[in-house]
Amino acid sequence: SSLLGGASDNAAPVAGISRPPATPVKLIVDTDMGGGACQDVDDVGALCLAHALADRGEAELLAVMQNTAPPAVAGVISVINNYYGRNVPIGAYRGSGVLDSRPATLDYVESVLVAFPSPIRNNGQATDAVVLYRQVLAAAEPRSVTISSIGLLTNLEGLLKSEPDQHSPLSGIDLVAEKVALLAVMAGKYPHSPQPAKWGGAECNACGCYNYASDAAADTAAGASSYVVDHWPHTVRMVFLGFEVGANVRTGAVLETCAKVENPCRHAYMNYKEENSNQWNQAEGGRPSWDPLTTLFAVRGASGEGLSDCTDCNGVNRIDAKGGNNAWAPGRASNQSYLLLESGKVAQQAVDSLLCQPRCGLDQAFTRTRTELDGGKNEWCFLYNDDSAKCEAHYVRQPSTTSQEWVAECIYDTQGSRCKAGASIYACAQ
Repeated sequence: SSLLGGASDNAAPVAGISRPPATPVKLIVDTDMGGGACQDVDDVGALCLAHALADRGEAELLAVMQNTAPPAVAGVISVINNYYGRNVPIGAYRGSGVLDSRPATLDYVESVLVAFPSPIRNNGQATDAVVLYRQVLAAAEPRSVTISSIGLLTNLEGLLKSEPDQHSPLSGIDLVAEKVALLAVMAGKYPHSPQPAKWGGAECNACGCYNYASDAAADTAAGASSYVVDHWPHTVRMVFLGFEVGANVRTGAVLETCAKVENPCRHAYMNYKEENSNQWNQAEGGRPSWDPLTTLFAVRGASGEGLSDCTDCNGVNRIDAKGGNNAWAPGRASNQSYLLLESGKVAQQAVDSLLCQPRCGLDQAFTRTRTELDGGKNEWCFLYNDDSAKCEAHYVRQPSTTSQEWVAECIYDTQGSRCKAGASIYACAQ
């Protein structure tokens, strides 16, 4: 049902491993990160996954936006960015319409801030999200930016309504049309809400109406959702991941055994497990993967990740500005679509493997300076999978920069195996 393409799928994987694309996906993540009406821990998983994809050379993280009001949310975003060694710009919602929810944040938000350092501790230290959106988009190449929206659509509404400024002479709508290739949105239920009774009514990101949100706050959130869906430029692809997809893929529990206690991603999930045991214990695997899957799709596309684009859903999405219920309106082919779950197991493995991936350049066992290659000028990063005995990735990160380059020289991993260039990936030979 899409007229134009968005993020490209990677090359066909070999043994579950694929080479990063020649050009990383330019990614913006827009999240509520455990605060506001739709608070959960899967936002943490989504942002950690985005950094892991950047470590693999598959994505370049341009900015992270907070789309709810609680001040500490920006601090958690900063903790995760800092942990992965990236100084990614952070933008924060500056509106006043979504202040009410009880509690304001989940327990892990404060726990992460107490346990980990970060340059930004609250949203007062962050840039206005709409200003940062305009700045980042203005500097981008045409049709080069992908946005993963995994919370309320408040910032995106503000962007679309924004006027020309010092960053760009274009209106918000025209700026999006010129610079954005894909908007991946975790919002709604498909083909319509409410789904069967066990799923409740409207989906939270679409309505902003859970966790005791006031009527005024819910109206602000639902109004933003409706506005974005109705006013998003028709030339820019918009794909929705519905509640029913993420609810059937549980991820994150693996962090308890695969990650160190110094990992804030692990810390947040384990805190949620302890403080929200009823929700955690509903099924094995951790928490539903609404936000990680949306972000994974934004970078890799649907193919090979247990997802697929709906192939018989020409038309557009509609979200009610009063109440946030949505329905797919059949019609002509458009640049809108929604995702279907093909394999929960494949999707779970894709997310969990990225959550468990060591950090490039920071986890010592997986990084070495190769003086025989370049005199020690750069960090040669490789991710060695002990289970499969394969080098999953190999590229260079220059000092004092986030730039990375996929390279073809042979190096040796910590186990003495040789990584050599293959047709599309690096295979390891003992």
